[in-house]
Amino acid sequence: MNINGYTPKQTLNDKALVTLQSTTTEDIYEILHLARDIKKKQSVGEKFICLSGQHIALLTKPSYVRSRITFQIAVSELGGNPITVSLPGASIAEELKDPDTTEIVKRLGVSAVVVDTEFLHDAEVLENYSTMPVINANGRTSPCQSLAALLTIWEHKGKLQGLKMAIIGGVDNGDYSLIASAAKCGIDLNVICPDGSEPPAEILNYCSQFGYVEVFENIEDGIRGADVIFIMNHNFNKEFLFTDQYFKYANKEALLLHSMPVTRNVDISEEALNSPNAVIYEQAANALPVLKAVLALTVGNTSPFNR
Repeated sequence: MNINGYTPKQTLNDKALVTLQSTTTEDIYEILHLARDIKKKQSVGEKFICLSGQHIALLTKPSYVRSRITFQIAVSELGGNPITVSLPGASIAEELKDPDTTEIVKRLGVSAVVVDTEFLHDAEVLENYSTMPVINANGRTSPCQSLAALLTIWEHKGKLQGLKMAIIGGVDNGDYSLIASAAKCGIDLNVICPDGSEPPAEILNYCSQFGYVEVFENIEDGIRGADVIFIMNHNFNKEFLFTDQYFKYANKEALLLHSMPVTRNVDISEEALNSPNAVIYEQAANALPVLKAVLALTVGNTSPFNR
């Protein structure tokens, strides 16, 4: 299915967003289309107050500054009321131990819960007993981060289907939203990592039903012909440090993205980070329109923009 030929329906099949492994291609396209629309229209002063009168909660750690700011701006610019709840060290399972708590929170007027904690699967835990939509915003496993990357690629390349993405650093954090969503959008995948660090066979097989996926043990071979280079934060040996010298093996004007946070001279060199190919900060900023689109489609009013 081609994203450029897809006609948005302004609704999602699933009113939650925890992992893109279980998200349909149609829902991915719905989010990306609305995120692009929101971004374009708000850039010229149009307002989209689809959360008017609604309270949206964020469960997070006090130190997670970037996600807190993104959340507060997203909800506020959509006309809603952002509520941030800090969980210094405890997991969701400890803080929200039973469905009674979440039901009370819902009856107090909270429409949805965004989760960004240090525990990778807190959003899944909460979704099991919450009657409110749950959105996973974890910096490592977040569907929102993967969708922000896809939005950035689409904006620059004008398409998704038929592109080749080289992912350097493996995908070993227990959630595979990036490779799953990229595969569903028709992007071929080269995963570049040391032997033993590749995604599980079941994940690779899952992605292969949508298109080409292969694992490589060196950057030169894995990056050949790539339209997109995605660096995963890792602590592998220096053989997996991406420098600007590797661009010559990829396609001309290949985009460079990163999972963030950047670990300079460990997973990426300073020169590569500052190259014209790098769209890393743009990618990070695209988490804002993506989160807006997710909130609009899960609990908002996606009728035409209100001026």
